[in-house]
Amino acid sequence: MISHSIVLLLGFLGLVTNEPISISLKRLRSPLKTLLAHRDEPRYQEIIQHLESIKDAPHTIPLFKFLDYEFYGDVLIGHPGQRFKVVFDTSWGDLWVPSVLCPVIDIACSEYKNKYDSSRSSTYKPTGKKFNVDLGRYNLTGKISSDLVQVGQINITGQTFGEVMSIPYKEFLFSKADGIFGLNLDASAVSDGITPFFYNMIKQKTVEEEIFSIYFNRDLSTEKGGALLLGATDPKHYRGNFTYVRVDPRSGYWQIPVDGIYLKTAQEKKQFCQGGCTAIMDTSTNEIRGPTEEIHQINQILKARRFYFNRFIIDCGRVPVLPHVTFTIGSQSFVLKGPDFVQKMSWGPITICLSSFTPYEGGGWTFGGAFMSQYYTVFDVKNYQIGLATAR
Repeated sequence: MISHSIVLLLGFLGLVTNEPISISLKRLRSPLKTLLAHRDEPRYQEIIQHLESIKDAPHTIPLFKFLDYEFYGDVLIGHPGQRFKVVFDTSWGDLWVPSVLCPVIDIACSEYKNKYDSSRSSTYKPTGKKFNVDLGRYNLTGKISSDLVQVGQINITGQTFGEVMSIPYKEFLFSKADGIFGLNLDASAVSDGITPFFYNMIKQKTVEEEIFSIYFNRDLSTEKGGALLLGATDPKHYRGNFTYVRVDPRSGYWQIPVDGIYLKTAQEKKQFCQGGCTAIMDTSTNEIRGPTEEIHQINQILKARRFYFNRFIIDCGRVPVLPHVTFTIGSQSFVLKGPDFVQKMSWGPITICLSSFTPYEGGGWTFGGAFMSQYYTVFDVKNYQIGLATAR
């Protein structure tokens, strides 16, 4: 009882400080890199064929997430705290982690080292509700649980989350994180009964400003991937003023209006997203996804060749001289150079360069790490807007 009281006291102390919470992001070894490094082995060839077969399906969330996300942070669940490394995902509404109740015969569950055990937590409370995420061909299933969740120095009591007992094996095989930490809008929570963590922070008055911001470290020589800051922005990671654009909460996503996308070569200036379009800001992937036809045109101009999983490969020697891509947002120009939108991967003597421009059959645009690494991003929950400033 004494230890229980202490942790709750610390939680309430956190409630009254209202200090910004900084969570360090660590860089994962790219799951895509792992898969490609083993692509000639029979076991992996079977998985590659499976993933290739579903790449154009309408529900390909796992494929996009596990193949290309690179950053995770640590959270504690329960008392005493059980540690999990999770992907902080602005395109996902829920928090979920694997459960010890996941059966041994579930191959995917056996791959996870960290599993939540409610019997070890004095603050666990059952909800009696099921957790189910429809991923099309396969589902994430389990139950919704309630417990103490600690991020940084802040304890949130009664946080609901998915305690997952069935995980699609081939889709999540190469995931190095234990689960997903949703930072999307409240309306996007996919399971009834789960309130996204940041909304609980607001409700429990742990942040003075109803914002969070993300900085991605572009230095690939270090595992330090950047930082997620809850309740504030960090001036040392950006310069100049923010350009703010409105988010339509009815979309259920951090989706912003885009005026246009331009790619200029010596011969022509090609415009995409003509007449305006929208884009989801997605921290779970490095890709910039867009309508299939337009993405194919962009990669054709970049002289990129088809590769695995809807990706395109570029001659690494051409990266410094690739044409710039300009995104017009809020009447301001945001420019990406070749090294910004090309993902370089090496294993052994092999080095490849992948275009971050990836087709998405579902239509619409998604701006991932390739964009946000260059532009510090603040997510304003109260005013439904996103701010962009040049990262440094």
